[in-house]
Formats: sequence, structure tokens, C-alpha cells
Amino acid sequence: MQDKLLTLADAMQRTQLTDGSTMLPSFHARGKLTKVATTDVTMTPDNSTTINLAELNKVIADQKGISISDLAVGQSSVTEVGSGGPVGTPEVQAQTVASTDEPLSDDDLAKNLRADADRLFKEATELRKQADELAPVKKASGRGKS
Repeated sequence: MQDKLLTLADAMQRTQLTDGSTMLPSFHARGKLTKVATTDVTMTPDNSTTINLAELNKVIADQKGISISDLAVGQSSVTEVGSGGPVGTPEVQAQTVASTDEPLSDDDLAKNLRADADRLFKEATELRKQADELAPVKKASGRGKS
């Protein structure tokens, strides 16, 4: 059983802003995302602990017996802001092209809601399957019922 890792990009891709636009392509189109080195990022897992992201990546890679570059989640097609390259999946690219300061039309909003519903249904189905593998549901016998 393999856990699905939720990334910041996943969360931003499914979160809608108050104007109806999707967070990730909207932030990208507006130049609000910038690439920084892992040495410039400090992780704060709790109020009393901080660790540099580059150091954390090294510790995780050492524990898993892999290289730091093998820690990357999938093959990202997100390129640095301003490079003119692709941003995420074709769906994200389409939303980025259409992303402006104007709210989404009802048709676009409905399309996004349907896509979210489909994605959530698939995720729920997978979670149900994993739960059933861990502890199968015991079917109640028909005895004792009127």
C-alpha cells in the first residue's frame, strides 16, 4: 500500500480564491510564486523546533537510503516564474491561460466543481479500498431482524 503524498501544489490547485479563480494558476499568472533554494527555507514543525529544509531533505534521504534528488515528488512540469514554460498539468495550463483578475463564468465554475467531485470520488474510492484491505467490513447476518 502506497500513501499518496499531498503537496502544497496539490492543495493550491484545489483551493479557490474569493474571486472564483483557482489559487495555483492565479498566483502563478500574477507572479506571486518565486523559486527559492532549499537552503533559504526554514521548516517549523512545532513551536520549539526549526530545521533548514536542505538539512531535512538530507536526513530524510539518508534514512531512506536514497539521494536527495530522488526525494522529488513526481516529475514536476512547473517552471520558474517568468520563464514562459509550462505550469503543471494541461488542466492547470488551460486555467493559467484563462486566469485573469475577472471571476470565473458559471460554466467554468461548474466545470471546476465537476472535476473536483470526480477527483474526490476517485480519492474516496481509493481510501475505501485501503480501509477494506486493513480491516474488511463484516457483513451483519440477517438473523434477529424483522
